[in-house]
Amino acid sequence: MDEINKTCLLHEILNLTRGLYKAIDEDWRKCAAKSGLTVSQQHLLWILYFENGSTLSQISEYGIWHLSTVIDLVERMERFGMVRKETDVKDARTKRVYITDKGKKMLKISWNNKDNFKFIDALNLGNKELVQQYFDTLYRLNRLFNGEKFVQYVQKSTKKLRNKLERKEL
Repeated sequence: MDEINKTCLLHEILNLTRGLYKAIDEDWRKCAAKSGLTVSQQHLLWILYFENGSTLSQISEYGIWHLSTVIDLVERMERFGMVRKETDVKDARTKRVYITDKGKKMLKISWNNKDNFKFIDALNLGNKELVQQYFDTLYRLNRLFNGEKFVQYVQKSTKKLRNKLERKEL
């Protein structure tokens, strides 16, 4: 690929990706705000819903946050009573984070606001093969940039979510 085409392709990718991210992020912010949460708080509660008792490092990996961000977020949410930290029984240097009853209640409230996401409706308009190609590409890119553990978390939590929804537990 010559330099002109490479530069134009980069321009398209950066702008189209940013535009899509901003649209999804705005929907997510509205959903979280209706629940009295920030996007980060809501995301942390979902992580703990699927992986309760995660370490701070695991939360960092699953949430794609810097560890210092996770520490600050967990401390703030602990003050609000939505999560609690405990020292790991096998390793006193490790802290595990658990969702509290208040956190579960907030998560349930936020779940009821999921209809704010316009992006999912747009995906339903396309054909199934195209949507599957889109998801295959998302997984491939996330493996490359965020690692296999992150992709496995997404796949595992999606499977748990599907099971809970099918059993009407959520």
